[in-house]
Amino acid sequence: MTWDITQLQDELKRLLQTGLVGFYESFEVTEIVAFHADKKEPINLLSLFVGEPSASPKGGVSTLQCLNPDRIEVKGIDWKFGVFRYRTSPQFLFDVIQRYASEGLWKTGQKPMTVGRLSAVTPQFVHPNFNDPHPWNGVLKNNFWEGSHILELFDTKKENVRVLMNESRLLTELAQRVRAVVPIDIDGLSDRLGNIVVQLPVTVISTYVKGSKEGDQNFQIAWHPKATPRPLRVLSEIYDDFTVDAFDTKTIGSQPVKLNLRSPGGGARTIIWDDANSVLLGASPVQTFVLAAGIGVHVVGEDDAAERTRKFFLPDSTGTQQPESVELNAQEKYNFVGSAPDRPRDPWRQRRMFKLSARALQDSKEFVQYGHHTGAMREQALEDVRWLIAKHGTSGAWLWDPFLCASDVLHTLFFCPHKDVDLRALSNGDEPPEDKVDVAGKTQQAVMPAPTLVPAAATPKASTRSDEWNSEQHDMLVSAAGNRLGLQLEFRVRSKGAGWPFHDRFLIFPREDGPALAWSLGTSVNSLGRSHHILQKVGNGELVHNAFLSLWDRLSSPEHNIWQS
Repeated sequence: MTWDITQLQDELKRLLQTGLVGFYESFEVTEIVAFHADKKEPINLLSLFVGEPSASPKGGVSTLQCLNPDRIEVKGIDWKFGVFRYRTSPQFLFDVIQRYASEGLWKTGQKPMTVGRLSAVTPQFVHPNFNDPHPWNGVLKNNFWEGSHILELFDTKKENVRVLMNESRLLTELAQRVRAVVPIDIDGLSDRLGNIVVQLPVTVISTYVKGSKEGDQNFQIAWHPKATPRPLRVLSEIYDDFTVDAFDTKTIGSQPVKLNLRSPGGGARTIIWDDANSVLLGASPVQTFVLAAGIGVHVVGEDDAAERTRKFFLPDSTGTQQPESVELNAQEKYNFVGSAPDRPRDPWRQRRMFKLSARALQDSKEFVQYGHHTGAMREQALEDVRWLIAKHGTSGAWLWDPFLCASDVLHTLFFCPHKDVDLRALSNGDEPPEDKVDVAGKTQQAVMPAPTLVPAAATPKASTRSDEWNSEQHDMLVSAAGNRLGLQLEFRVRSKGAGWPFHDRFLIFPREDGPALAWSLGTSVNSLGRSHHILQKVGNGELVHNAFLSLWDRLSSPEHNIWQS
């Protein structure tokens, strides 16, 4: 059954029952709002309602407090942002939700706030951070103990906040400015922009867990002084390496219980469940326990520093040898307190060579090696790049290569099968040092010059090619572009000292439904498959995407445009 607003209201009423998961008398409300000169109503960026035991304000809502009298402004977007806080009664929140359900208006103040198309989504439970941070905990308030129930009205279209979701640089800067006002990280949970969030922390119990040397876990529950204790169920499982290694469950009351998991050091995640009321009262991520600790001891003597200093010389820009030194790390002796658990699989499982087989990585083009066995593989390398463009280029594909020329663009981006997507090519206009490539893209072997010492302060010129080369690239694309059906492509070159020089070669895929993807080519497009190099997917593709855009935006004047379809 599809979860709707009526069901959300029913679940909210159920969770608000005194002593079920907590003792709630009011909600603290934090609203992050955008103001636009062309819109009369403020725009909701995020609204967070947090259940608290404080008494409800008279009249159902307290006075609105602006947390930043000076509006937040971010360069690149014609909006101003404010952060507001107030307190409401539970009934006030129900009335606001009901008005939205019947009239489509979200009104918590004197006038409505612009919201997207809000849909109720199924409730969630967010556990506190343990070993790794949970993205929700950058938004929720003080989710430190047993966890929180989360009810959401989800903006399914994101039309009002799309400019921030499409420009992660703007979102990052705005998040930093908001963070200075209120401890909320909106960039870490960007998919929740435009949403209404209700947080109900579990405060009716507090749990304590302790691991034993045998691998068991001992649980104990303490109840809130206002609560009436009732039987609960505790469940624990160890899910590791895609396998259930252990599982146990017990009914728990006021006395501790022991779960037999046979896992010294922990590694289990735990659920606290109320059978009678069908409600979750606690959840944890994987928890580990320290059974052995190494204490390092190093005694420093008078001559110790001298004995651990490596000395050598580096030539400066004039060729004069300048002394350098590096202090080596001290070798320490470790004495272990406690005993490490006996886990026969672990040393070998931790040494498993690959997360996926080499064949699987090659099939997805996440890691492909060329020229290591069979020599040149030019056509195969080009086919692999075209495969990536067809697979991931549904929103566009951007080539970033200091040696990119018209022939390279024709051999790659022109093969994109997706109509009217954003295709971009960015070159530094450099001539390849290994090979000289003529206008048609044919390779001529060049003689490599002897290496020379370049001062650290030296900066490559904007382009080693002439304006005549730019014109030749333009003419080649004009003559070879054909009917340009569904082709939305722009080729820019860095010149005349604009922007900054670059070296790495990337194929970037912007995406509308998530962070960008990026592949390192390992060599320039003109050299793909000609000698050994590695094509591999890189982590944090969105950061590569942002770096490309930073330079691309600086090269927007006509002198940097080689060709545009």
